[in-house]
Amino acid sequence: MLILILSSAFIVCLPRRYATIPVLCVMAYLTQGQQLILANFNLYPIRIIIIFGWLRLFLRGEWRLLQLNIIDKIFILWVFASLITYSLLYQTTQAFVYKVGFVYDVTGLYFLFRCLIKGIDDIVNIFSIMAILILPLAIFMLYEYNTNINMFSYFGGVPEHGEIRDGRIRCRGAFQHPILAGSFGASMLPLFSALWRQKGKKIISVIGIVSSTIIVVTSSSSGPLMAYITGLAWLGLWRYRAYMKYIVWSSLGLVVILGVIMKAPIYYIIDRIAGITGGSGWYRSYLIEQFIEHFGEWWLLGTKESAKWMPFYLTDSNDRVFADITNHYVAQGVNGGLLTLTLFILIIVLCIRTIGSTLKQFSACQPAQQYLIWTINATLIVHLASFLSVSYYDQVIVAWLLLLSMISMLLDKHYAQTNIRCKHSS
Repeated sequence: MLILILSSAFIVCLPRRYATIPVLCVMAYLTQGQQLILANFNLYPIRIIIIFGWLRLFLRGEWRLLQLNIIDKIFILWVFASLITYSLLYQTTQAFVYKVGFVYDVTGLYFLFRCLIKGIDDIVNIFSIMAILILPLAIFMLYEYNTNINMFSYFGGVPEHGEIRDGRIRCRGAFQHPILAGSFGASMLPLFSALWRQKGKKIISVIGIVSSTIIVVTSSSSGPLMAYITGLAWLGLWRYRAYMKYIVWSSLGLVVILGVIMKAPIYYIIDRIAGITGGSGWYRSYLIEQFIEHFGEWWLLGTKESAKWMPFYLTDSNDRVFADITNHYVAQGVNGGLLTLTLFILIIVLCIRTIGSTLKQFSACQPAQQYLIWTINATLIVHLASFLSVSYYDQVIVAWLLLLSMISMLLDKHYAQTNIRCKHSS
């Protein structure tokens, strides 16, 4: 309660460049075990902080600075497509209330960040804050890894003892699942590497890199590990960025060749990789196969019959059965049909194009600025890789929405003019 009260006060009172700190603090250190229930609507800590964040925007008039761009508009369409299709699929008040909560979460957070982040300096400031902020989280998870006691269990919402796989404790910290905690850690690595090239930020960069690595390792999950390695590989391509067109097309050609050589479909490469790193790679590959084969069941509104796709299933509090959808892309289709999935992919495509065009605009600027944009791209790649092993839920969605808002900011008119001045002055 003390953390929540202080965070709520600070998000209203702090200068704009520091106003994201309370949101990030609540994300990293408060579980969903604490909540207020008002009229059947669960107010988790992150939902409460959204209220005070928007109170700040209205009190200070900061919301007026927001001008919607193409990413913002497609994001809105995706959110409401998800609401409409899911509500029509289940046709219950409970399902509608659940999706209204989803709309509140993602739109509230995304546009809160859009109003608070207005330039490269803001992005660097957020990276620096996060590098320091996750250090205690890494220490807590390291303690959990050595004692099998999750200190966050005292807040509720997460178990005191973690599950053990192959003799290793799978730590989760304040997150609902070890894979979510590990995915969060992996997504932070590229951002902290960007600080290495920023003046006076090397020590903070090292702290962030070490902390994110500890979070990934202690999660003991193959999905975050592969996402982490993917991020490192993308960062390593920085010096070869002039040849990215050839690298991308060569990679696509390799995928086609593998598809021809492999006896199984290409997505079973996830199973092959899991044979090296560990984890349930076969399940994730088979889920994709079933998703494609049952296209006719889910394309319109989604489906309630996913349980029959897989050899085992989960149940919810209402005794509904469903497959364990360990894939964020598949989850878009299962819960919202082809329209929701298409809009989600369109957001990703627009983000990739925005980063590419921004890199060209920065071609005459300082290398540190170029590298910063490159690390944002690497972070996007890490999330896209994580989506193959887990469907995001709980507070990890904050990290994803923060990234989307940063990329969307690159399209703002005032920011584009700054880029042009940078290019001419250089």
